[in-house]
This record gives sequence, C-alpha cells and structure tokens, in this order.
Amino acid sequence: MTRYAIVHRATNEVVNITEWDGKSAWAPSPDCDAIQSDIAEIGGTWTGSVFVPPVPPVDPRAADYERCRDYVVSAEAGDTADRLNTYLVTASPTAAETVLVVKETVRTLRALIRIVRQIAST
Repeated sequence: MTRYAIVHRATNEVVNITEWDGKSAWAPSPDCDAIQSDIAEIGGTWTGSVFVPPVPPVDPRAADYERCRDYVVSAEAGDTADRLNTYLVTASPTAAETVLVVKETVRTLRALIRIVRQIAST
C-alpha cells in the first residue's frame, strides 16, 4: 500500500491522507487529487512540487495570558486608575454613575486576576 495525500484543487490544502494499492477501483472526490507522499500532513499545502507542513495551532490560552499579563502590568502601573480618574474628571458623572464605573472596573480587574491565576496554574 502506498500513502497518498488528498489535495483539494481549489485551495491546494491537504484534506486527508489515505493508503491505496494503486490498482483497486478508487478515486478521490472530483474536486481533489491524490498525490503520493510519505511526508504530507492534513492541514498542510501542496505547492505543485512540494508539501508544506501545516502551521502548528496556537494555544488560545497563550494569547489570553499575554493580554492579561499586559493588562495587569499596566494596572499595577496605575493605568486603570488613570483611566478611571480621567473618566470621572472629564465626564462629570453623577454619584450613581461613578459607583457603577468603579464597580465595573473592580469586576474587570478581579476577572483578569482569576484568568492570570488559572493560566499560571496550568
């Protein structure tokens, strides 16, 4: 049995891998080609002469961690307090509006701290 990459013609993406004896009555779907390869991987691409491996998936937690870390660092530097102070001075909110803004800011910071702790523990 020989290994074949099933390549979608429109996108040149490897959509499947199969083994075929080259003799039995089989053909890929009409919009795909079967190209013999021992190295092709699902998700990779066919350039017309070589297979390019797929881009490794990015752990979504990594991006969340970076965003949270940056936010927490800026909060530690007083950025959140500065933004809150700017709002309070420039928007001239009522006392009730101020309380709501402060509560929302505290909720946001607590949520971010929880996320950073979860990421740090994994």
